[in-house]
Amino acid sequence: MLFEGFENVYKKRIKEHENKLENPALYCSDWNDKMTCEQEGLKRHWKKEIRNFNQAIEDRVNELMERGDYND
Repeated sequence: MLFEGFENVYKKRIKEHENKLENPALYCSDWNDKMTCEQEGLKRHWKKEIRNFNQAIEDRVNELMERGDYND
């Protein structure tokens, strides 16, 4: 199903961003050189991306439900 492909992509990106929050130095080579406010800014950005990906999944579900094409 097409939705499962989209969902898998979004879930993969969510997991990637969760990993960034858990291990930021693995994704940002100069993490330890950044000021605290810069680190917090990146964390806020990654959290926002997670919210955006979750919202995108929800939007696709709602769209498919409205069309009658969504099977849970």
